[in-house]
Amino acid sequence: MSVRLLRPLLTPILVLTLVLGASLFATADNHGDDELTQAIAQLNAEQKAALLVLVKGIVDTKASPKDEAMKTVTAYVKAAEEGDTEKLLACFSEDFEHYELGNKAGLRAFIEGVEAEGMLEDISGNVDDAEAEVDGDTVTVYPVELEGIFGTVTYEFELKAEGGEWKIVGFDMTGV
Repeated sequence: MSVRLLRPLLTPILVLTLVLGASLFATADNHGDDELTQAIAQLNAEQKAALLVLVKGIVDTKASPKDEAMKTVTAYVKAAEEGDTEKLLACFSEDFEHYELGNKAGLRAFIEGVEAEGMLEDISGNVDDAEAEVDGDTVTVYPVELEGIFGTVTYEFELKAEGGEWKIVGFDMTGV
């Protein structure tokens, strides 16, 4: 769309943006809603279409795969700090594979064994230096550190999207 075509839309969009902002702060008597309805009614078809695109862009903002993967890794660290085995395992995919632990059942056995030995107590985690890298449908997050009576362990997690959530499908760890 050329700038010439956009110019007539800019003023109404700016006004509507201001009205939308004002409506957020409107009092309980809903005067802001009335102003918004009146402003929208005055728009022509092109202006309404432009407003729809603008609003859709605001509403449809999705977190990036990197952000979503970091949420899962952060949840893992929090679960470790809380010593919550079920929350830890919820971060992992049913398709989890590890060269030593095997599948998710092997992971569960490992975590339960570590818990029985008291090694899930007083854990602190750090994701401050972690970076996420996207490679196709996989996100790798590294370094993620956990510190406890076992020392400091550094993880590199591999995650994939599964049912709208990012789950850990594998990891490497050093420092054990």
